[in-house]
Amino acid sequence: PVRRVVEVGAGETLEGIAQRHGMTALDLRRHNRRLFPVGEPAVLFEGMRLVVYEKQPQPLHHRPHGSSSSSHQSQAAE
Repeated sequence: PVRRVVEVGAGETLEGIAQRHGMTALDLRRHNRRLFPVGEPAVLFEGMRLVVYEKQPQPLHHRPHGSSSSSHQSQAAE
């Protein structure tokens, strides 16, 4: 995973930030434990900086020109 620091915007939620970065809200809390102690409510404010761990993008697999998969063909037939 790639570690990044993101800044909380106005009206953002823990769940929304986590989802945007491919994480769960629980994972986001765990990675920012000093900001969100166990047993305490997660309070966010605009400008707060959070650590997120994003999955590295997968390389694109290029198919030779003109090739297609069977699933692609079945979708075209529908």
